[in-house]
Amino acid sequence: MSDSRHTEIMGRKVINLSSNRHVLCFQEVHGSEGEIMQTFSRWLPGWSLVVSSVRSLDGCQCPASGEMVIAFCLYFFVSFSIQQQVLVPGRCVAASISDGNNSFSVVNTHNHALTRVQVQDIGLHLSSIAAKVRDDPSKQFAILTGDFNFKADFEKTLKVGRSFESSAAPPANPIGLIMGP
Repeated sequence: MSDSRHTEIMGRKVINLSSNRHVLCFQEVHGSEGEIMQTFSRWLPGWSLVVSSVRSLDGCQCPASGEMVIAFCLYFFVSFSIQQQVLVPGRCVAASISDGNNSFSVVNTHNHALTRVQVQDIGLHLSSIAAKVRDDPSKQFAILTGDFNFKADFEKTLKVGRSFESSAAPPANPIGLIMGP
């Protein structure tokens, strides 16, 4: 977020994206938590922001490592409270917005470089949310969103600086979906 021209362009895109929307999720935001809060608050005045940045082993922020944001439009959620939980700093953040009777949970994930333990922790959190939705689907709603990086069997890895041979065409139905009437 240090390039002011890039920040201005992204700001216009975020403002346009926010029109007629009540919840926005972002991954790969890049910047310190304070800088992200300040910038997004300018772009989305009146919105509540949940921000999480990647942390080093000593707990310091790593501001160019893929930070995350969940933004709630408080004009729509005026009488709601928000509870936030950072499951994996800079990689998975969750927020629940509730009016005391109804609850809407959002989990925003970027799966890059997650450890097995982190994936298990995220899975436990998702299972807990799913159980609440199953118990009372008329008052509980949840969504998982994010940047999920999975390589299909037929894909080749792009290595910068090396020529990229065209890979074989993907299979007609790579994940085995049943198609047709």
